[in-house]
Amino acid sequence: LKLDGCVERNTIVNTLEYGDMTIGEIVDNKINCKIKTFNTNTNEIEYLPICQFYYVPNDGEWYEIELEDGRKITITGNNPVWIPELKCYRRVDELDGTESLLVF
Repeated sequence: LKLDGCVERNTIVNTLEYGDMTIGEIVDNKINCKIKTFNTNTNEIEYLPICQFYYVPNDGEWYEIELEDGRKITITGNNPVWIPELKCYRRVDELDGTESLLVF
């Protein structure tokens, strides 16, 4: 059962084994690799293995978030994002646009 939302398939993630790849490449080819993550308990970057490969065509409403540097993230509303100031996750569809998100 998929619990979280999705990011757009062209979203680039950093893998320990292969460097930067798109989510679509990883899912379509079921590439077993470790992806760059942030441990909110230790405040450290870690590489963790992918435990599932999901493609859900209708996983909710899509949102485009523009970052201060002009980059854009396309993500579903049911996807949680980390809010460092509040030290909690919040669903994208619950954001009001004033939050600072953790992006690395």
